[in-house]
Formats: sequence, C-alpha cells, structure tokens
Amino acid sequence: VSMRGFKDKYDLHDEIQYVDYSTRELQDKMTPEQVLQILKDGNERFRTGQQLSRDLSRQMLATADGQHPLAVVLSCIDSRTPAELIFDLGLGDIFSVRVAGNLTSPKVLGSMEFGCAVAGAKLILILGHTRCGAVTSAVKFTAEKSDVKQETGCDHVDHLVQDIRRSIDPVSCEEYPKLSKADQAKYVDDVAK
Repeated sequence: VSMRGFKDKYDLHDEIQYVDYSTRELQDKMTPEQVLQILKDGNERFRTGQQLSRDLSRQMLATADGQHPLAVVLSCIDSRTPAELIFDLGLGDIFSVRVAGNLTSPKVLGSMEFGCAVAGAKLILILGHTRCGAVTSAVKFTAEKSDVKQETGCDHVDHLVQDIRRSIDPVSCEEYPKLSKADQAKYVDDVAK
C-alpha cells in the first residue's frame, strides 16, 4: 500500500514494498517444486488479468550487478508466448531461451546448463504452445515432401524442420493433407507436445 495525502501529524511512513524473486538468498532456499508453483501461480494471475505491479526500473538496477534466476524456460520465438509475461515475472526472475519450435541443440543445451550449474536456476521448463508455426511448417513440408529452401527461400530453416521431423511419424503424416482443419490443428499440437 502506498499512502499518499495524509497530514504530517499522523506520522505515517510510506514504505513501498515490491515482490522480488530474483535474490540469491531466495534462489538458494527454493526447491524445483517451489519454483514450479511460483510459475503456476504467476500463470494463473496472467490468465485472470491480476498481474502484480512491478517497478521495472528498480528491478533493472537491482539486477545490474548479478542475476539469480529461479528457472530456465525454453520457449518458442512466437511473439505471443513471452515467458516473463505469461508467468507474471519480473526482470531477472528467469533465463529465457527462445528458439522456433522449442528445439534444443548443443548451444541451447549449453545455455540451459549454464543457467542451472553456474547461475543456480532450480528448474528447467519447456514451454510449448498451440498452433506453433514452426511445427505446422515442418508437418506440411513433411506431408508434401517439399524442399524447404525452395519453398521458403531461406538457407537455414531446413535445420529447424529436420529437428522437428524427428517428432513426426512419417506414416501418419501422409494423411495430414486429407484431415479436416480441426484435425490438422490437433495433429500439429500433438507433434508440438
């Protein structure tokens, strides 16, 4: 509570307190289960529109000398899934790794390992989402047996598609073009899972 407008004679002290997760002391005391609960609670606040008020300038200053993330979150580059927002977190609370399709590679794994082993994060969370464009493209390219570079004009997208293809059953994927739009969406979401 921030008290404003009271007369001096009341001798009230205006002390603004903020929610901070990203302190070394708290990070040291947390268990993976507790961190997961913090993420779940934050997501519930996000879903219900009851996000916490945060002073981002203050958090920026507080994290300038060091960071003590509670978790490493691997999520997609999709602009609709920023982990800090959907878990109602502030600056420095997590390490956020974003790669199309939530894919891992030696560099991504190295980043996640650094986040835990060196920076002390207690949890790794993989955050997939529905209607993932990278997964949808990989499914379509696989079903149509398309040349990714020729279809997209991109030199490096094929690396993503090849990694996603490991999660696609090639036999069932042949039926993908014949599925209804709803079943195609379900198929893509199942591949993402």
